[in-house]
Amino acid sequence: MDVLKWALRFLTAVTVIGPLCLAFAIYHDNLLALVMPKFDIAEIEMLDAEYIRYNITSSKTLFVTFNFTNPYNVALTVREFSGRTFCYEHKVFLGNFSLTEESVILPSRKSAALTLLLNYTDDGKRHIKDYHYEEECIYVDLEFKTNIQGVIFQGNYTNFGPIPSVDG
Repeated sequence: MDVLKWALRFLTAVTVIGPLCLAFAIYHDNLLALVMPKFDIAEIEMLDAEYIRYNITSSKTLFVTFNFTNPYNVALTVREFSGRTFCYEHKVFLGNFSLTEESVILPSRKSAALTLLLNYTDDGKRHIKDYHYEEECIYVDLEFKTNIQGVIFQGNYTNFGPIPSVDG
């Protein structure tokens, strides 16, 4: 009976503890790579954003709609898309934006429309009034954070628009 106990203990050690020890030996200085594999950031394609239209709701907010094109062979769920807006020309902070829907599904290798709610700050409105008073529309830089399939990405789109100038 004792021989059977020791044989089972040895078998457990070989089948459970052995692979763990091997994994720790391989990834000894980077245990995070054991759980989350490395990938080359250059292999990740940025989702294409193409401006469509805007809809003014008040002097401080507007809706901006654009197409997001999914370059992958699998449908993606965008759960969050938010960030900050800057004047493209002067790099001045204009306000914050967020996705109006709770989540949007981007079909494989196709586009879907996303709508952002852009809230101008008082300083952002003042900047547009002071420096872009004769312009009907301006271009902006978007600094964003997005949650796609539970993975958080950060990035930016430059020279995005045209976005309408707000009334002072």
